[in-house]
Amino acid sequence: MEKKALSWTEVRVGVVVIASLVILAVTILYIGSTGGSPWAPTYHVKALMSDVNGLKPGAPVRLGGVEVGTVTNVDFAPEGGGSMVEVSMRLDRRVKSRITTQSSVTLGALGLLGEKA
Repeated sequence: MEKKALSWTEVRVGVVVIASLVILAVTILYIGSTGGSPWAPTYHVKALMSDVNGLKPGAPVRLGGVEVGTVTNVDFAPEGGGSMVEVSMRLDRRVKSRITTQSSVTLGALGLLGEKA
């Protein structure tokens, strides 16, 4: 039995199919890791906290018990922040009017194992 050489058209189709599958996989992983649509309208806020024991990026942010966003970064506060930690969050735009400069942030356990939210 003779082996048939692949034509350029067949090679191009194969590359397009593989690239499409990779893009689909990355999109599914992104949506799964952020817990929502990458096209949903969001905005970013930062909060200074004195203790963030166990808080990690990807942790849910809740307002009145409703999940409204995720933690995107946990790092030391910029210079002049002392021992404070800066927590960056991505929140749904629908709650923007509910969060003011007078709002406060608290850290609580999400479950029995102590995951932070």
